[in-house]
Amino acid sequence: MNEVVVNVNWIAVIVSAVVAYALGFVWYGLLFGKQWASGLAISPPERMPVLAMSLQAAGTLFFAWLFGIASAEDAHLLAVLVTSAIVALIAAGGLYAQKPGPVVLIEGGYVVAMAIAIFAVQALF
Repeated sequence: MNEVVVNVNWIAVIVSAVVAYALGFVWYGLLFGKQWASGLAISPPERMPVLAMSLQAAGTLFFAWLFGIASAEDAHLLAVLVTSAIVALIAAGGLYAQKPGPVVLIEGGYVVAMAIAIFAVQALF
């Protein structure tokens, strides 16, 4: 159990989680929001989806924590492997749900972008 908390740079984890979470607003807003919503045939919600946003915040924190553990243990390739697994599972789920290809790319691409942002921010600490 010690490996998940010992030597983890918690400031780097928290800052990188905030940056990666904020990236979601840009990714699903300015960059790909219209294409993503159009591909799913949905319109923006009238109210903020609090539960979805809370789960995203928790997942982003866990993802950043994983990178913090990988860094503390000098196991950066583990973070790459976990990121690859998450992207593959998101793509598989999207394809099973018969989501359009561009939607699957946007959703999987966000995880890759999050990983890059988390890695970059944590590298600064």
